[in-house]
Amino acid sequence: GNSTFGEDMRNDGWTGPMVGIDFSSVVIEQQQDKYRHYSPKMEFVCHDLREGIPFPNESFDLIVAKATFDAILCGPSPHHAARRLVQEIVRCLAPGHGIFVLVSSASPDNRLLFLEHHNELYYYWNNVRHHAVNRGGLYKSKNGNKTDYVYICRKQESSDLAELTSSSSGSSEETSEVMSSYGGVHAQS
Repeated sequence: GNSTFGEDMRNDGWTGPMVGIDFSSVVIEQQQDKYRHYSPKMEFVCHDLREGIPFPNESFDLIVAKATFDAILCGPSPHHAARRLVQEIVRCLAPGHGIFVLVSSASPDNRLLFLEHHNELYYYWNNVRHHAVNRGGLYKSKNGNKTDYVYICRKQESSDLAELTSSSSGSSEETSEVMSSYGGVHAQS
């Protein structure tokens, strides 16, 4: 997306590599132009995440999906697309310490089920925590909600990558630390 999430991460002290993915080539070009002088470089990739994540297995320590699930669940075959994206996220996260942060306007009743594998939440995840974060007076969502929900998931030490790869057709750090940086940290929209 075109948020300042990556810039905010840099300003908050993130020094590692960073990749932003969006399906809009216009947004990607804008972000590439805006952040071309940043060091280390911020990479922006034009890709539809409903088609998988275009990176190798276990290539990320942290994946943040900010409103990504909300958008995917408004598209075609929403439940299948959301579950497939979770499989791809698990495939791309480093085992044992890889963290997935899902930021959504939807409550746990409407999001936890997408983090499950055959109704088992801890199949992929060693730990899952969720928190309601009040937006304060900044803005309201279209439904008038002033609350976002942040889901923090730590990947299991090992997952069946063969199963994940074949089913996707080709393609706790301390919770308080993650939550304290929520206000200024974004990575993927």
